Amino acid sequence: MSGKFESAKASLEIEGFTISKEIEDLARSEADGTISFQEFISKVDALRISK
Repeated sequence: MSGKFESAKASLEIEGFTISKEIEDLARSEADGTISFQEFISKVDALRISK
C-alpha cells in the first residue's frame, strides 16, 4: 500500500469517517492518480450524504 493511500485513509478516520469499501477504493484511485483530489473529496461527500 502506498504512503499516500495510508495518509488519505488516516485523515478520513481522524475526521470520524468509517472507511467503507467504496471510500477505500476512492482513496486508492486518488493515490494512484486515477482521480483528482477534488474528485475524491466530492465523491466522499456524496457517499456521506447518501448514507
